[in-house]
Amino acid sequence: MSRYHLQHGKGTYAYGYDRPLREYFLQRHTPRKNGYPKVTDLVGSLTGKGYGTNYELLAAIARLKLVVPDDHLLAIESDLPF
Repeated sequence: MSRYHLQHGKGTYAYGYDRPLREYFLQRHTPRKNGYPKVTDLVGSLTGKGYGTNYELLAAIARLKLVVPDDHLLAIESDLPF
């Protein structure tokens, strides 16, 4: 599994490729007063919307205006694990 983090706005995002599940994922981690972040799954099977495809991850990155390294974007666009 690859897992990368980036800061955007008031939250932290985690994204990557889960090799055992063969899907892409995106999560938002929002800080809470109790010290534990609230984790919201935006792309991936834990969203309840189905399998996390590269198209869904790219659409979410564009919609949220996240700044992702070019080599990661190329791998996602090419549907390759990174």
